[in-house]
Amino acid sequence: MSKLGGVLVARADLAGALESFYDSLAIRDRLTQSDWSNGGWQHDLAMSHGEIGDVQVAQGDFASALSSYRDSLAIFDRVAKSDPSNADWQRSLAACYARIGDTLNKSRKTEEALDAPPRGASIIMTEEALDALRRNHAIIKTGEALDALRRGHAIMVRLTALSPDNAGWKRDLDWFASQIAALSQ
Repeated sequence: MSKLGGVLVARADLAGALESFYDSLAIRDRLTQSDWSNGGWQHDLAMSHGEIGDVQVAQGDFASALSSYRDSLAIFDRVAKSDPSNADWQRSLAACYARIGDTLNKSRKTEEALDAPPRGASIIMTEEALDALRRNHAIIKTGEALDALRRGHAIMVRLTALSPDNAGWKRDLDWFASQIAALSQ
């Protein structure tokens, strides 16, 4: 984590934190571009995208956060596949899936909380049609969230099998299971 960005998040200066994380992303991107074979730099680059996504979630900008998390996921996926025995990279991939699933779920809940149809839309569509669109959109987002959480869960199952005494991984595995159960209801 960019230390300055982390301090700014702790001080609730989200705009400043976002700027710091983008600066860190630029540096990490240049390093990665100079040597694509360096998995550590790629991992750090993916972490930067995740840090940016975390701030965007805190700001309520779920669409931007999902974009940042998906950028992070693409890198984590590539790095994790390059060294399947690297437990840290596998854990980072699982955590990224968790962030995506959680953000999709938050986004869905936020949209459901809107009780009035968009202005102008009611002229063209009936209230029932708008409700149906909202329900369909929520179902799609729930499906995407479940898929992301299930992928992360599968990674944590594999990691926990490799180290059954790792309490942190067991907690992560339980968290994934609880999130999947809650969304499946």
